[in-house]
Amino acid sequence: AFVKEKQMDFSILLNPEGDVSERYTVRGIPSSFLLDKKGMIRWKVVGGVEWDRADVLSRIDQLLAE
Repeated sequence: AFVKEKQMDFSILLNPEGDVSERYTVRGIPSSFLLDKKGMIRWKVVGGVEWDRADVLSRIDQLLAE
């Protein structure tokens, strides 16, 4: 209901068992990960992120260019 109310247009993944949280050492919610083309974590952010900030967009562009 929260996702619909806030009109979020990205995937929200839940892991009630906690095994994924353990594997990726999630210590806070929300946590976001940027993965490279091989699925490796290249950037981890704990807490909220302004995804349209210039420095964040630059980081995304760097990963896409690799």
